[in-house]
Amino acid sequence: MSFDKLLQEKNMNIKELAKLSGVPEPTIFRAKREEFQNLKFQSVIKLCQALNCLPHEIISGTFEKEIELEEQERMIAYSFVELPEFSGNEKKYIADMLNGSMYNINILPQQYLQMQVLDSNEYDGLADKWQVDSIELSKKVRNLTAHQAYTIIKTIRDWWNKPDSERDLDNIF
Repeated sequence: MSFDKLLQEKNMNIKELAKLSGVPEPTIFRAKREEFQNLKFQSVIKLCQALNCLPHEIISGTFEKEIELEEQERMIAYSFVELPEFSGNEKKYIADMLNGSMYNINILPQQYLQMQVLDSNEYDGLADKWQVDSIELSKKVRNLTAHQAYTIIKTIRDWWNKPDSERDLDNIF
C-alpha cells in the first residue's frame, strides 16, 4: 500500500499526522516521496504508532528490500521496551498457541493474537494447561499496538524455527 493510500484510508493529512506522531512535516514529506536515506527508525515507529500500521506499510517499494537486519532487530528491541508485562505462563501460552499457526497479514496483529488466545483456549485447553486466565490475556493482547503484536508474532515464529536444543521455554520473549 502506498503512503498516500494509507493516509487516505486513515482519513488523515500530513499536517494531522505530524501533530499526532510528533514527526516533523518535512520528514513525513520525505517518507511520502520514498526518500528514506536519512529517515530515522524512531520516526518510522512514531508514524506507525500514529497510523496504527506496520513499518512495511510505510516503507514500501524498493527500500523495504534495503533495510539491514541490524536495523530491523533494533526496531523489534524497541518494541519490547514498551510491551506490557506478561507472566512466564502467559508467554508459554502465546508460544504454544502460535506453534504451527500462519499469521494472515490482512488481519491486524493484535486482533490475530486475541483470536488465537480465545480459540486456543476453547479448542486446545491452553488456559488450563498453562494456568492462565484467557480472558485477561485476550484483553492484554488486544491493547497492544500493531507493531508490538507483530513483534511478538515474529519473535515467537523465529523462536519456533530454532533447533530444539536452542529453545529456552523460560526465555521466549
